[in-house]
Amino acid sequence: MQIEICDRNGEATNYRNLGNLFLSLSKYEKAQKYLEKALTIQRVIGDRNGEASSYEKLGNLFKSIGKYEKAREYIEKALIIRMEIGDRIGEASNYGDLGALFGSLGKCEKALEYMEKALTIQIEIGDRNGEASNYGILGSLFGSLGKCRKARECIEKAHTINKEIGHRIGKASNYEILGPLLSTLGDYEEKASLDKNVKTEFVPDLDEFFTESFRGLGILPAQNCEDRSLDDTDSLSDHYRNCALLRDCEDKHIKKNLDLCYKIIVAPVADLLKEPEVIIHPDSCMYQVPFAALTNEEGKYLSESSKLRIVPSLTTLKLIQHSPPQYHSQTDALIVHG
Repeated sequence: MQIEICDRNGEATNYRNLGNLFLSLSKYEKAQKYLEKALTIQRVIGDRNGEASSYEKLGNLFKSIGKYEKAREYIEKALIIRMEIGDRIGEASNYGDLGALFGSLGKCEKALEYMEKALTIQIEIGDRNGEASNYGILGSLFGSLGKCRKARECIEKAHTINKEIGHRIGKASNYEILGPLLSTLGDYEEKASLDKNVKTEFVPDLDEFFTESFRGLGILPAQNCEDRSLDDTDSLSDHYRNCALLRDCEDKHIKKNLDLCYKIIVAPVADLLKEPEVIIHPDSCMYQVPFAALTNEEGKYLSESSKLRIVPSLTTLKLIQHSPPQYHSQTDALIVHG
């Protein structure tokens, strides 16, 4: 009997994994088919935790395809099981799922109810990451309801936690929501202070990264070094061999930098690049990126898949737009020096 149950458990696990795979590929019909097969087996063998997980996955699947009532039904089934087996982490997750579901339907009051339940559990079990995330969502929900001061309070709590746990992406997200809230509340001095903090906290790191990358790509000159060539006592053959090794290292370093630039700049939006032509507005240090030379994971150049058009940065265009008429060149030529 145990062998049979173990075999059935493994079968359910395989079905669940296949369901998760097809779900990640947005192939919802196949995902539903395999997740339902996993669920059937989990119910037969009494795998309550697996059953709750499958209900949750199916609920989020139905939400993705717009079947909201079905989504609610399945997530609530998952929630009931997790309450029965004492899975507090799963319970908080399902409250969050229901909150997100009602939020997407514009039912903010109902969404708040579930998100606050999730938050209570996360505080209780010490889930700091989940706590910060929920405070951020609550801030957005209160903002949607016009309760700006309450929204600000939640976002500031989220920011404090994200700062404590070192979650930089969470902090950036909090700044993005907090800025418009401060403007709405008329706290312009604090808004200006916030903007300054964002620039000093996030922009220099990116500038420093790209500066070092561009120096490695040969776009920026190498840092000045004292010339001690007269002190060299190595033979010419050693010199040329060392140069060859240096070039090999530099080539590898350049490729690594190009790969990093692709992952940071292009990869997050690669799925959106459907058109044959891509228009790029490089700003700040980004104008130095050799976009045509960037390669994807398969080694294919960006310039092979898309026609690239580099245009003046939005900052440059804004400066031109707000400049007085007499400032502009009258010779039908515009030279912008970065």
